[in-house]
Amino acid sequence: MALPSDPRVVRRIVRHYLRYDPENPFIFISALLAFLGITAGVMVLMIAMGIMNGTQKEFEKKLFVMNYPLTVVSYGEGVRHSTLEKIHKEFPEMKISPFYSTQVIARYGDGIQGGILYGVDFAKEASLNPIFAKAL
Repeated sequence: MALPSDPRVVRRIVRHYLRYDPENPFIFISALLAFLGITAGVMVLMIAMGIMNGTQKEFEKKLFVMNYPLTVVSYGEGVRHSTLEKIHKEFPEMKISPFYSTQVIARYGDGIQGGILYGVDFAKEASLNPIFAKAL
């Protein structure tokens, strides 16, 4: 439970603990430096938290552009078109971009390289991926 703050009590406490005492000037200077140090530390912490929050949002944006948060994989014949239509009817706001993925081997001269070949629907992928849309 929060206590009600009375401005007179706050002023009295501040005057009592932060007043200058000619007999012990070191205590006043120490208290003032501690107060300023804590104030500066809190300000730096607030700025760092703001920067990290913005950085985290940028990382999420860049991470989910090419690596989607949900990928439906079918082992065997692939995902049926009726399954995609069912998902689209159930979740109309969800954007779906089906793709085809297979492993390939390419030979050029004496060299052989392996890789993964992706096939995408350009229109659907461009609606999901701003980098892909810009490249088109």
